[in-house]
Amino acid sequence: MQSIDTRNLKHAAETMLSGEAQLPVFDFMTDAQAKADSCWEEHGYRTLINHELKRQDRPITFLVKPLGRSRSYVSRVLSGQNKLTQELREKAFAALEIDPIRANISVAWLRDVGLYHAMDVRHISDYFREYLAEVISVRQGCIKLAVKPAILREAAKRTIDTIMKHQERVFENETQLLD
Repeated sequence: MQSIDTRNLKHAAETMLSGEAQLPVFDFMTDAQAKADSCWEEHGYRTLINHELKRQDRPITFLVKPLGRSRSYVSRVLSGQNKLTQELREKAFAALEIDPIRANISVAWLRDVGLYHAMDVRHISDYFREYLAEVISVRQGCIKLAVKPAILREAAKRTIDTIMKHQERVFENETQLLD
């Protein structure tokens, strides 16, 4: 369950004055943009699964038993004819040993399936996994600091810089394609 109702956040946000127009502080995607975005993510995850099948030199039939579906159904899902649901995606990730955090970073955040095996993305996912472990331990009332805070801050800064640089390059490339 999400802690923020994003549908109402846009309407509840304070506004800034820009000339005569009022611009919301939080301006989320329209429904059409959100639908296109989720379609891209589904396509990205499907592409990642297909790449991993090829990289591991496995046939489509390898996923039949883990997904609990027929070969023709799995083939239709991987070709895009049927929807890749979250349940099927998670089962395919487990069968192919795809790291879901790394997959999410490369597909949903960076929008580049090819970055799944990049060393930067591996480091980012490791840091994120450590961060999640710290959050869970704090919520349970147990605080463990295995790494000095200064090192964590520097690693986080470098990670964020890497992500921002990549997103700038992606934005520039998309802008050039649109021009």
